[in-house]
Amino acid sequence: MVVEQPVVRCTAARYHRAELARSAHEHGELVLAFTARDAESAQAVMTGHIRRALHAFAAAG
Repeated sequence: MVVEQPVVRCTAARYHRAELARSAHEHGELVLAFTARDAESAQAVMTGHIRRALHAFAAAG
């Protein structure tokens, strides 16, 4: 899945500091999962990451 940059920017602009920190942490978890070639872990992290972003984007209207 490819996400348009304006969507990412719009979603991140609505995040509070704690949400930005969580997002950054998830990116780190993804790198670790990719490095370990752990597809299940990467899928779980990415699914949660995208769902949280979707809810933030939808709540913004």
